[in-house]
Amino acid sequence: MLSAGMRLVACASIALGTINSILLLMALLMRTLEESAQGVHLTYVMIISQIGMVIVGVGLFRLYRSAWIAFWFVGLGALSLAAEQARWLDAQRDHIESIPFFIGIDLALWFVASGICMLLPSSRKFYFNEPDQIWMHKKVFRKQEEAATSVSGRPRKPVGVTILACVAIFFAALVFVFAMSQLAEPETESVDAPPRLPTGWVATLIGFSIATIAASSGLFRTRLWAWYGTLACAIIAILLAALLLSRQMREGMPASGVLRTPTFLLCVLWCGSGAFYLLLPKVRRPFFSRSRRRR
Repeated sequence: MLSAGMRLVACASIALGTINSILLLMALLMRTLEESAQGVHLTYVMIISQIGMVIVGVGLFRLYRSAWIAFWFVGLGALSLAAEQARWLDAQRDHIESIPFFIGIDLALWFVASGICMLLPSSRKFYFNEPDQIWMHKKVFRKQEEAATSVSGRPRKPVGVTILACVAIFFAALVFVFAMSQLAEPETESVDAPPRLPTGWVATLIGFSIATIAASSGLFRTRLWAWYGTLACAIIAILLAALLLSRQMREGMPASGVLRTPTFLLCVLWCGSGAFYLLLPKVRRPFFSRSRRRR
């Protein structure tokens, strides 16, 4: 079993990667067309680095030696990108935005504290020169557990299902907050005011976010209806984003409106990846097994 320090490092990598990705997506939504493409590209690369942090955290939980090695490359790359983004913002705007500044601070603290913990001999032994007990757990006991679950007809739920459910709940919560903010904004006829969504669209987004949270919560219990519901929500999210983007283009709204093309592409990437993951045979098996259907 991992030590308490290594568990904290793995949990911090997953939590910070997820939170920073959401904050960077929010920063992208608040940007305008007048900004240089370099800042937008830096933000996209930062999001990719945060996804790499989440993958490294999952690998540390699984006692993968490659995750220990990848930690240093991903951590140094994320720190370099954060420093470059802060330098670019300081040169372009004469000040540093709050979101990139705090992301750089938490990345520096995460990398220094986690690096010290991972360099300790008591932490390195889990990935290099493993004791016999850990070697037996990784090579023998895990295979016996998989064989036992396959014989009993109750396959284990993959770890990716839990991660997918957490990410879906986070994004649904963001959609719910955005829809409620549209209702809370007062109606103004100013030209400089950002465009607002009609009441019908706001109600649709609120219902969609609640349905996504309910379906994603069912994934934790490996419910069959949750599998169908999450797959349907991913498809509906792509359709709603496409309809909203086409409506903006048809009505001649500015590109800095409610939805932009990069945001639509990110929606297609995330929702399409989630739907493709749910369709994998290894993921479908725990939901469609006989023992699950009898419950």
